[in-house]
Amino acid sequence: MSNDILRIKFMSDRDVVLARQRAGEIAGLMGFDSHDQTRLSTAVSEAVRDCLHRGGVDEISFAARDKDRGTILEIRIRSSRMASKDVSALLTKTDEVENRLSSGMTAAKRLMDEFRVESDVRGGAAIALGKYLPPSVRVSSSDVERIADQIARREPRDAMEEVRQQNQELVIVLEEVRKNRRSLSN
Repeated sequence: MSNDILRIKFMSDRDVVLARQRAGEIAGLMGFDSHDQTRLSTAVSEAVRDCLHRGGVDEISFAARDKDRGTILEIRIRSSRMASKDVSALLTKTDEVENRLSSGMTAAKRLMDEFRVESDVRGGAAIALGKYLPPSVRVSSSDVERIADQIARREPRDAMEEVRQQNQELVIVLEEVRKNRRSLSN
């Protein structure tokens, strides 16, 4: 199976918020738990933000693909103004200043199961992020079509609602860290 879910053409910096929202929504509809939804939306927003800083983003696409290890949600970020060798070099920098600058890509790479930088056939670079669905989750082609239809009909949340959502995710993660620390100290 290889089914497209959504394609976002970037028109302005505000599309970073839309990409983040859609990543989380798609992940939820595909059966990812809340932690993976947060990982996916954070990885997407960090990679997109980094691409915007380095020249721009043309589009981002979401698709479900069957692979040897299972079904993967693949997100591709395309930029005609960035060379793939420049993005690849970002991930190998050892200088502290360069690492701070490339932290968006580095964070995205850490949060995902797959991370590739490719030369795009249209020129520029494409960053491919992938997260495998949990083994217990099965998604058919008709499920993906239904998800694509649902996402296409949803109105984007405004920026303040998105900030509220991000804060809520952060509070949940921090509470779990606190609980884990407490159980480790006992």
